Amino acid sequence: EHFRTEVLSIIAANVSLLVIDEAHCISDWGHDFRPQYRLIDRMVVNLPENLRLLATTATANNRVMSDLETVLGPNITTLRGDLNRPSLYLQTIRLP
Repeated sequence: EHFRTEVLSIIAANVSLLVIDEAHCISDWGHDFRPQYRLIDRMVVNLPENLRLLATTATANNRVMSDLETVLGPNITTLRGDLNRPSLYLQTIRLP
């Protein structure tokens, strides 16, 4: 309750956008390695209306996206690009 009434109100008065980077970690790690990550849903539902939330990730597959939609709530807008990134590649180099 203190977090919602005190901390979030201070944040909302000074910040217009709250960003969660590497949001896939909520799903990938939140089930066992870092279960606290899954508690973010408690914060999201209590965000003041003027404080927007942006969750970003470049590596979310369909399972992770579905899980994030469950955790972050039904009123999210999803923008998704192609996971195939031809400009990125792995290379091995044999050293002497």
